[in-house]
Amino acid sequence: MTVTANRSLMRRLVHRLDIERATDTRSGSGQVNKTWSTHLQAVCCLFTDRSQTQAARNTTDALLYAFAAILPPDTDITTLDRVVNVVDHDGNVIEAGPLSIEDLTKPTVARGRGGLHHIGIGLEKRS
Repeated sequence: MTVTANRSLMRRLVHRLDIERATDTRSGSGQVNKTWSTHLQAVCCLFTDRSQTQAARNTTDALLYAFAAILPPDTDITTLDRVVNVVDHDGNVIEAGPLSIEDLTKPTVARGRGGLHHIGIGLEKRS
């Protein structure tokens, strides 16, 4: 039996984003590097700003931007992935990224609604 996302939820996911996944590649000198490539494209979501704070990173100050997104429950995503190219329903870029996935909440069955609830992700960007 396949459980699908709640239709009411799907109508609220008015933005789109791409998910990138890293693979390790080895250079000629033996050094391991991450290579990012598109894993999923134009995933429907609801994207929101959460905060902007001043954060200390090593000895330099950096702005830390926090975002959140809601995704369909069957989205193949992990905290090792990253998010790029967040756009609105007209294709206008909201956030180019890359955004690291700092928090991921897997879906549960929505009571009385006949489908799975959303995946929630917390995202961060340093600049």
